[in-house]
Amino acid sequence: MTTNMLHYFDHYVTPIESRVSECPSHRYGDPVHATRPRFLLGRIVATPGALDALSKAGVQPLKYLALHQTGNWGDLDPEDIHANERALLAGERILSAYVLSSGDRLYIITEWDRSVTTIL
Repeated sequence: MTTNMLHYFDHYVTPIESRVSECPSHRYGDPVHATRPRFLLGRIVATPGALDALSKAGVQPLKYLALHQTGNWGDLDPEDIHANERALLAGERILSAYVLSSGDRLYIITEWDRSVTTIL
């Protein structure tokens, strides 16, 4: 076991250049959602607990990274959704939360400077 608390995913995800678009944000699970990237992810890292939860649910992190990057914020309350929309314009931290099929919660946070996205 590594002493490093984060696992790097550089080989899975390449940051995608994008601009903030007119695409509306939609709740997780809605049939229609934005498909264009709305911001850069930077370096992708994940905690061991997040990797275990993804493995237990039998899903890949790319699915949730794509939802996060396209503005599908997952299971957030309206205040957090509004905060994410402001963050896109103001350069603040962006948060998404998803409930996996196993019942575990998965959080994704992209830092204000878009240098790092953490799955936890």
